[in-house]
Amino acid sequence: TSRQENATVSNGKLQIIARKESYQGYDYTSAHIRSEKSMSCRYGRMEASIKLPGTNGFVPAFWMLPVDSHYGWWPNSGEIDIMEHPTNEVTKIYGTVHTENYNLFQGPQPPQGGSIDIPDAESAFHLYAIEWTPEKIDFFVDDQKYYSFVNDHGSSATWPFDQPFYIILNLAVGGGWVGTPDQSSVFPSIMEVDYVRIYQDLNSMEIQGSDFVTYNTGNIVYQLGEIEGASYQWSVPGGATITSGQGSSRITVNWGIFGGDVKAEINTLQGSYQKSLPVRVSANLLKNPGFEKGVKSWVSNLRYPVKAQMN
Repeated sequence: TSRQENATVSNGKLQIIARKESYQGYDYTSAHIRSEKSMSCRYGRMEASIKLPGTNGFVPAFWMLPVDSHYGWWPNSGEIDIMEHPTNEVTKIYGTVHTENYNLFQGPQPPQGGSIDIPDAESAFHLYAIEWTPEKIDFFVDDQKYYSFVNDHGSSATWPFDQPFYIILNLAVGGGWVGTPDQSSVFPSIMEVDYVRIYQDLNSMEIQGSDFVTYNTGNIVYQLGEIEGASYQWSVPGGATITSGQGSSRITVNWGIFGGDVKAEINTLQGSYQKSLPVRVSANLLKNPGFEKGVKSWVSNLRYPVKAQMN
């Protein structure tokens, strides 16, 4: 839900709270928080300081999904599970990746990952992190590396991790991994997050925002990471107008009938950086505008199991 009963900030820490209650036909409630519309990144270090809930029947998670799913629906475009903790396994922390070739649904191999034992994961804060480069994804707890997933330089079936991903924090109740909560399960169950931090090389930073809009669309947000001490200068193509945010890391744009590049110059103590995002403007108002975005937005959707017949 979006209620404060399930997600709130207390004493400077985010609390995601699972409750046993009757709500809209369900027996349990919790929260699922996504940065999809506010922050995404490709490559860098992603970390969060988290204290995990205990007792049977819960799976708290800190994970990532792709913004545009360039290679098709899940699992083809990938998933990065920075931290998952099935509370039935009191000390176990898992780090996992899912791809077209590495998943539980269509194979040919299971998800790839590792695990580490953290004796006090349910009573103390620990730092869960990945360091993601074009060559590999390393998984850490408290800066102890316990697994590496290496790019085999094959295809997107094994390495779809060359596109921006966004962050998710959630506390799942029940499910196939841990089963239904039982008499020992304690409610409310709380996943507590002290902070989430993203570290990126400025050369890897990209402008975030819609790359496809319809004619005369207003209030479209474009943003970059907020860098301490940096200045920002934005420009948009003719017919578009920056309505707010010039000089900051986040602007709002009203579009006319022409597309073009949204550009930003970032000046930092380390130097200047130029960023650009091509935006297409279309008159297509009746159908899903993603139709015109090209092949990257087309996906294959097959039911399992799939049987092929050749004539």
